[in-house]
Amino acid sequence: DSYFRKELVVYLDRNITEQSIYNYFRNDQKLAIGFADRVIYADFLNAEDAKLLELNENDPALLVDNTVYLTNGQIFDVSRSTHHFLHVKMLKVSNIKSYTHPRTILACVFFRSHLVQKVRVYM
Repeated sequence: DSYFRKELVVYLDRNITEQSIYNYFRNDQKLAIGFADRVIYADFLNAEDAKLLELNENDPALLVDNTVYLTNGQIFDVSRSTHHFLHVKMLKVSNIKSYTHPRTILACVFFRSHLVQKVRVYM
């Protein structure tokens, strides 16, 4: 499920959602996307999600709650993605640099199911 702020995302159609929706936001809507907060956790599937993933209710799944902000700090996208427990893999790589940005962590998260994300977190 994805929810977008109506005053910021004024138009979406099926064609846009089947392409790169973030290219549309950046290039056509001229939104300055800043950063995302992601909460990644395991939980058990409800009946609706289990059916969509062709699993059983109460099977495990990996969920990602995503809040995306514009560079001005406004939230414009809140979403949750649910991943099949047999088709997800995570790799977290951290690199702490002590010279230019002493508290910067580079974390890469790879989802075999269909998500590849790279997040830079400033602490």
